[in-house]
Amino acid sequence: MRYSRKNEMSSQARLGVLVGSDLVADLRAAYARYLIEEIGNPKGHELAAIFLPPYIPQFLHIGAAAWEALSEIYGCCRTWSNPNLKRLS
Repeated sequence: MRYSRKNEMSSQARLGVLVGSDLVADLRAAYARYLIEEIGNPKGHELAAIFLPPYIPQFLHIGAAAWEALSEIYGCCRTWSNPNLKRLS
């Protein structure tokens, strides 16, 4: 989904995913965190901007690489949002 906070302009909207029943995770920020903290890649913010753009058509245009990034971080988003969940890896 594409979302923004109440006080933000629609031009600042970004891609998000529903995590749990009432929490939306910012995909670009989550992927940057995943790359930096979990993988140890200091270029996490730059790579996240490439693979998780702010518009759904851009995400779809990137194709498999964008879907792979999404699959890598979805589990992390669930874990980060609920400390009671345990990581499988």
